This record gives sequence, C-alpha cells and structure tokens, in this order.
Amino acid sequence: MKKLIGIVIVIIVLISFIGLFWMKSLESDPLEIVTSYEERWGISIPSPNKVTALWTEPFPARGDGIWIKRLDYTNQDTSITRNMIKITEINQAEVQQYVSKFISSSINSYSDDYKVKIQNVFRDINVNVEIGDYYYYKSENGGYDYFISLCKVSEQVVYTFEWHQ
Repeated sequence: MKKLIGIVIVIIVLISFIGLFWMKSLESDPLEIVTSYEERWGISIPSPNKVTALWTEPFPARGDGIWIKRLDYTNQDTSITRNMIKITEINQAEVQQYVSKFISSSINSYSDDYKVKIQNVFRDINVNVEIGDYYYYKSENGGYDYFISLCKVSEQVVYTFEWHQ
C-alpha cells in the first residue's frame, strides 16, 4: 500500500512539472505574444525570432502586475517599426517620461528581494530612449493600465513593458 501511495505521489509531481513547463512554453511562444499584443493593445508587430521574459509578475492578483519582455528580430528582413512612432528631438522627452515612470513605478511596487531583482532587470537592459529608435504607447482605464514598446533599431530588439493595476 505504501508503495502504491509513493507511486501516485511521484506521478502527481511529474504531471505538475510537465504542466508547468508546458504553460511556460506557451507564454514565450513568439506568435502568441505578438498576437496578444495586437488583441490587447492594438499594436501589430511581426513575430520575433525569440522572446525572453525579463520580468513576470510574481504576485498577479486579478491580472494586476508588471511584465517586461525582450523580442529579438536578429537578421529578419521585416519592418519591426511599421506601427511605431519614430523618436525625434520633439518627442524624445515624452517617451523618456513614459519609460521612466514605468521603471520607477515598477521598482517602488516591490520591497526587499523583489525590488533588487527588478532593479537588476533594468540595469541589464538598454532602456535609454534615443533619437532614431521607435516606440508605441497606449494607456487604458485612466492610465492605470498601459503598454510601452521601445524598439532599439541598432540592436534589432523590441522591449515591451506592461503595467496593469
């Protein structure tokens, strides 16, 4: 009887791990990611070569939280900027304000270990808003929910920042 209980527990644990990895693979499917951005935020961008989740909300209550992704378009012959606005001297400060607000709000949302972890994410990525890059910004619910994409043209990378409150 003890052997049967042990086998059942092992099977349950294995099924749980398989389910977790399966759900994780769905989350980073490039086509699913860009499709969700189009459906949720109205931006149509091509499917990237690779999606890296840089930050996934550790405590997503009712869908609230913070998500940061990196979409890599290395060696793709496609216009990743076709639905974005070019950053110029005229709008650079405005776009930097969007990104800075996201960064400070994100860091201030956490305490202790999580604050250090999200600070490390921002330290490790290029979030400088530079002339010649491209962006997309959309807010909803009086600014409580918003989305920013920042295309670093020279790197062939798009960073996406989602805030849901």
